[in-house]
Amino acid sequence: MVFDMDEIQEFNNLLTITTLRYPFYGYLLKKIPVYLVNESEDIETIAVSCNETSFSILLTKKFFNYDLDEKIYIISHEALHIIMNHFYRDLAMKKMYNISDNYLNIIEDAKINHILDLDFLADGNFHMPENRITIKILSDITGMDTNELEKLSVEEIVAKLVLSGKITTIISKVLLANEKVILVLPLPGGVVLLNVGDDELNGKTKVVNIENMLKGKLGEAIALTNLAGTVPGGAKRIMNEMAESKVDWRRLLRDQMDRSLGNEMRKSWSRENRKNPDLPCKQPYGKKDVIILVDTSGSIDDKILKEYLAELYSIARLKANIRVIPWDASVYEEIKVTSPSDIDKVKKGLKGGGGTLILPALKKAIEIRKNNDTVIIFSDFYIGDINKKVVRSLLHKLNTVNISYGIHPKEVGLKGIQVLGVEL
Repeated sequence: MVFDMDEIQEFNNLLTITTLRYPFYGYLLKKIPVYLVNESEDIETIAVSCNETSFSILLTKKFFNYDLDEKIYIISHEALHIIMNHFYRDLAMKKMYNISDNYLNIIEDAKINHILDLDFLADGNFHMPENRITIKILSDITGMDTNELEKLSVEEIVAKLVLSGKITTIISKVLLANEKVILVLPLPGGVVLLNVGDDELNGKTKVVNIENMLKGKLGEAIALTNLAGTVPGGAKRIMNEMAESKVDWRRLLRDQMDRSLGNEMRKSWSRENRKNPDLPCKQPYGKKDVIILVDTSGSIDDKILKEYLAELYSIARLKANIRVIPWDASVYEEIKVTSPSDIDKVKKGLKGGGGTLILPALKKAIEIRKNNDTVIIFSDFYIGDINKKVVRSLLHKLNTVNISYGIHPKEVGLKGIQVLGVEL
C-alpha cells in the first residue's frame, strides 16, 4: 500500500480531538484496533471487520475527505457497532428469522445514530453527516412510533416487524450506503495499523464470553469518562440496549393480539350507562376466536407451553374465545380454553408424537375460522410439508402468527415465513 505519513498523523489527531471533546467516544475508540486499507468492492470508505477472535475498524483514504465533525461521528458510529455486539446479535437474529444483514443494519444504524445525534447535538453546531438513517426515517418506513423505536432494542423492533409482516418492506424504502457495515473476512493484505486497541479486541487474548467482554469495555470507558467529567446520555442508552437484547415475547404477543382482536364494543342507548347516564352503554359485539395450532410432534416443553398459553389467556380472555387444535401428521380434537384451569386440561388433552405435517391442521383452521379470527401456530417449525405450495398458500390466506418454542435454525428453510422465537 502506498500511503502518506499525513494520514497516520491525521488519525492520531482525530483520536486526540475526539477524546478531548467527547471523552466517552474517544476512550471507546482507543480500545478498538483500526487499520488503513485499500479501497475495494467491500470497503469504499469505512467498515467494521469481525470474526470469532477479533474486531476492528477498517478505513480507506476516502474517510479522510470528510470534515472533522463528520469523521468523529462516522468512526464513533462504527465503534458502537462493535461495542454493542451487533455481529453476534445479528447472527442470533438471522438464525431466528432467516433474514439478511441489510434489514438488521438499517435498524441498527438508526438506533446508533439516535444515540450520537443526542450526544453530539448537545455540542451546538456539530455538523452531522448527510443522508444518515435516523429514527424518524425508520419510523416513516416501518410505521412504528418514534418514541417506541427509541425505547425498544433492535431485537424487539425486528420481532415486532416480523409479527406485523413489515420486515421485508424496509429494504425497498431506503437507500443503503455503498459500504457494507459489518464484514466477516480476514484483514486484506498491505494494511497499515493506525490503532492497536486492546488485546481482547485485536485477537491477542482469547475471550471466553464476547458479550461480557464488550460490556466490560463499555464499563471501562464509562469509568474513565467519569474521571474526565460527565458521562453522556448515550452511555446509559447503550447499556440499556445491550441489557434488553433479548426479545420480550410477552409484550410483543400482547401488542399483536390487541391489534388482531381490536375493540369489539358497540355503543347502545337501550341500557343505562351506570357511570354516566348521559352517555350510551358499551356492549360487546361478540367475542372473536383465537385459534392456536399446537405442534405435538416434537419435544414440546411443558413449562413453555403452559406459560405461553397462560399468557395468551390473560391477553385474550375478555375479547376472545381460545380454541386449541393439537396436530402432528394428523389433526386432533379441539380443546376450548375458557378459564385458567383449562390450561392444564390442554396439556393433558394433547395427542400426537408422530410425524410433522401441518396441512391437515391448516385445513381445520380454514374450516372453523370465522371472519378474521386470529390463527397462531405454535411449533419448532421442523415441518415436513412447510415448503409445499398449498401450505404456503394457506399460511398466507390465514395470515398466521408464527411462534417458535425454540430458535429455529436457518437450514429449516423458512424462506418468506416469519417466526417469533419464544425464550423463557
